[in-house]
Amino acid sequence: MPKARPVPVSPRRKPPPAWEPPAWLVLAAPPIAAAIVHGAGVFGFFAADDLEFLARVRGLSLTPWGWSRPLPGRLRWEAFTAIFGVHPLPHLLLAWLLHAASALLVARVALLAGLGRWPALVAGVLAGATAVAYTSTHWASGLGEVMAAAFALVTLVLHLECRRRTRPALAWLAGAGAIATVASKESAMLLPFAVWALDRLGLGRGEGRGALREIGVLGALAAAAVIIAWRVAPPLAGEAYAFGATPLVWLENLLTYCAWVVRIFDPVRDRSATLQPALAPVGVVVLAAWCLAAWSERRAALQALENYQASGQLAAATPTEGFSASLRWQQLGATSDVLLRAPLGVGGAHVNFDGEILRVTNNQGAQLEGVGGAAAHAPAVVRVPEASECTCTESWVRSAAMAACAARISRPMSEPTAT
Repeated sequence: MPKARPVPVSPRRKPPPAWEPPAWLVLAAPPIAAAIVHGAGVFGFFAADDLEFLARVRGLSLTPWGWSRPLPGRLRWEAFTAIFGVHPLPHLLLAWLLHAASALLVARVALLAGLGRWPALVAGVLAGATAVAYTSTHWASGLGEVMAAAFALVTLVLHLECRRRTRPALAWLAGAGAIATVASKESAMLLPFAVWALDRLGLGRGEGRGALREIGVLGALAAAAVIIAWRVAPPLAGEAYAFGATPLVWLENLLTYCAWVVRIFDPVRDRSATLQPALAPVGVVVLAAWCLAAWSERRAALQALENYQASGQLAAATPTEGFSASLRWQQLGATSDVLLRAPLGVGGAHVNFDGEILRVTNNQGAQLEGVGGAAAHAPAVVRVPEASECTCTESWVRSAAMAACAARISRPMSEPTAT
């Protein structure tokens, strides 16, 4: 019989990649958003607080300069007044430039974290257009906020760059950025903890070690200097800074800022740049959306794990008995290895599942073995001894074996908890 000719099979076409914004758009959109929302502030005039600082520089005020915020405070006012005189444009232009740079740095952080261009574009635009920066870009005396934000973001970006590959010079430059951040606004002395918390998420990891050591050391020195100076000479502040240190006030402050993040067209003027309880519902929605997105991303990352270890405590109960044990779980691909130990060493079990066969061995060497159900919907089948075959110390092992089969050990845990 003649052989049938093979039917040519056309190669499968790959789906076209999802469209991403070009790099130039990610670079241009944040400063454009900052210019649209806050650009008019460059052409403003001095505010009432600004006149007080001008009077100090000219020797017309008896109020002495404080130690806090030296970069945007005394150093900036004396340098700008000596160079530009009493013109507001240089002060306000510097504030806007720092704010636009912060928006660009936010986009850069998103890119270095591996989130892609779309998240970088959205984050940069939101940072550039946020109403939180209204006072800082319209008051010359509000330069400290945008300066601290810019230096803090520079510190974070340099740390992420050092995570990609080891760069000692950049690492120490990141530490210097932590000092400059505290010198811009002393309340930013917790910056090393913020960088550490972000680093724990594992975003943007590479072959480098980062700059946590340098940021921690130099940032701690700056924080110690602030604490000592505060004890020796507390800075003067008005009633606008006398907020109560209670959890309710902290929550209202957090919700107010969350609401300002999305209400980009709300003018946050000096008279309303305080806690806004009326914005609490908006802040709750923004905070809840952020928590949901963060949890979804975290859960997706955990479910994608192929190899991991987890340890903790296990408790189970049946209508007739209950037990508790310590748990050590090791997952290598489709192979699960679980070690259970009862309190005071009165019992134990070793559970092993290789993707097909489930084996449970107690501390006396007795073994339970069964088919773990390779099919997607096939229930696991295991031979469990009758109660007459088990001693009282191993009755909980039978329950553990049944629970292990019912839980289908072939699938990794959705969220292993390490201890």
